[in-house]
Amino acid sequence: MVQLESDEVQVEEDKWKYALIAHVIGECPGFNTMNRYGMMNWSKGEKPEVFLHDEGYYIIKFKSLIDMNEVLYSGPYTISNRPIILKQWSAEFEFGKEFLTEIPLWVNFPKLPLNCWGAGSLSRIASAIGVPLFADECTTKQTRISYARMLIEVNVTKPMPEKIVVKDPNGRTFMQDVVMEWKPVYCDKCQRIGHQCQDTAMEEQPKKRRPWKKVTQAWQYKGPIQQRGRGMNKRYKQKEIKKCLQNNKVTLAGLIETRVKENNTRTTINNIAAGWNCLNNYKDAVHGRIWIIWDDSWYEVKLITSAAQMIHCYIQERSKGFQFHLTVVYGFNTIEQRKRDFNAMLSPKDRLAGVPVNENEIKDFSNCVKVMGLNEVQWKGNYYTWNNKQSGNARISSRIDRAFGNEDWMDK
Repeated sequence: MVQLESDEVQVEEDKWKYALIAHVIGECPGFNTMNRYGMMNWSKGEKPEVFLHDEGYYIIKFKSLIDMNEVLYSGPYTISNRPIILKQWSAEFEFGKEFLTEIPLWVNFPKLPLNCWGAGSLSRIASAIGVPLFADECTTKQTRISYARMLIEVNVTKPMPEKIVVKDPNGRTFMQDVVMEWKPVYCDKCQRIGHQCQDTAMEEQPKKRRPWKKVTQAWQYKGPIQQRGRGMNKRYKQKEIKKCLQNNKVTLAGLIETRVKENNTRTTINNIAAGWNCLNNYKDAVHGRIWIIWDDSWYEVKLITSAAQMIHCYIQERSKGFQFHLTVVYGFNTIEQRKRDFNAMLSPKDRLAGVPVNENEIKDFSNCVKVMGLNEVQWKGNYYTWNNKQSGNARISSRIDRAFGNEDWMDK
């Protein structure tokens, strides 16, 4: 037996005290892909170091506790739509184990009574599920009161309660709903995470179909539509776009909801980016809902197809010869018109205030992203891209605008 010195071990432990263990459910991504993902999504402070362990785990090493917590408490994350499990590193973690069983997961408590929002009360309620770690900023500051949101370390091998019985100091009890934003599938038979074995006896049984129910949607007149500065017809709007392109050194851009008449296209483009070329969908939609504009000295762009809700094109970068496809989508507002072109949210955290996001709102979009193997690319600015232009408690914000790339794009 070899006896180690505690001082020597402590020195090495201190080197990793701001590190997270990252495990991707399913196929483990390559080092370059994971390193690029960390650079784009986890580098709000100093760039973290990424280390690959042979057991299929990554170690993400940060420079400070603030940087580490910022990443840990801002999840959940996905790569190629495969969930990433993050857990703070500790000396007791064994890399040889098949999977993590104690996993930090975001849990929502819808319609939680306002007198239960204190730090102590939230911690006690969360303790019925697992070990409470953190409440998000909207919960701690009570800027969103429709539901409380907490990060809780949960044992994924055990069943998760859908309701919790809570007793107040006066002895009155109420049933509190518990909503998991995401929980990995766990197979009791194989004792593995990420899949679930099918019971052959169950597979042989015919599936019961729900009775068909006709759903009718109807428009209700609510007065004249108020224009609130959308589109690019106003000169100040054109100046804002021009400044954004110049400040960020953009040479290729997709613009939606332009609302510019076709005969004013060239004048508007010259006001925004003189000499640039443009693809649009005026032949498919009134006022050309989508534009793709670019500096011809940088790119060769060829239209593949267009429709009222999208433009799909082939692009070749002239200096290095990079080739890729670009699709700009601007979905209609109604489900019937939109069909498979999305103007929707991808995660429960994508709406601030208002009615909590439910699974039906995000499952189609989420499945589409998963099937196509896409990752969201890095962005600048506010997380929420739309709001209802109200103030105070009446203000609702959502994230409905995104840019995606596949793994080949992320590796460039």
